Amino acid sequence: MRQTTLTLTLTLAAGLLLTGGNLWAQEGEVADVADAADTPHLPPDSMEIGAKYTGWFLDGEADSLWAHFTHEQQERRSTDDIRSVMDQVLTVAGIEAEVIEQKYVMRHGMPQFWHTASFTDFEEPLMIRWVITPEGRIDGFGMNPLSQAPEIDPAPAPGAAPAEAPEPAADPSATESP
Repeated sequence: MRQTTLTLTLTLAAGLLLTGGNLWAQEGEVADVADAADTPHLPPDSMEIGAKYTGWFLDGEADSLWAHFTHEQQERRSTDDIRSVMDQVLTVAGIEAEVIEQKYVMRHGMPQFWHTASFTDFEEPLMIRWVITPEGRIDGFGMNPLSQAPEIDPAPAPGAAPAEAPEPAADPSATESP
C-alpha cells in the first residue's frame, strides 16, 4: 500500500512539473458545505456540475473539460495537459470501481467539489477535487489519496456572514495545489 501511494504521489508530482508546478491550483482551502445550492459561491446545480466534470475526467473527455475551464486556466493548460493527468491516473490507479462520497467543502474561502472513489488498481480511495466558480467553470483541480485530503476551512460560526473569496494571486504559478 505504501509503495502504491508513493508511486501515485511521484507520478502526479512528475505531472505537476510538466504542467507548470500544480494541478490547476486555487489559492486557499475549504469547510464542509452541507447544502451546495445554498452556498453563495455555487450555482444551484453545483452537485450535478461537479459529478459531470468528474465523469468527463474519468471518461477521458479532455476537450469537454477544457471547454469549461475559466479563461485563465485555458491560457495556462491545454487538452494535452489534461490527457496526461488522465493517463497517469489510469496507469497508476486503474478505473473507478465505486463512488464513496461526493460533497462540497470550503477551502481557502472557495468551494471545492470532492469526489472520493475506490479504483481497481489502487488500495486506497482517491479524491478528485474541482474548484468551481459561481458561473460553473473550472478554476482549479487537485487529486490525492483519501489519507492525504487537504485541510478545509473551519466551519463559520452560526449566523456568521459567508466569507468572501480571496483575491487571486498576482503570480498564478505561485499558487498552491487545491
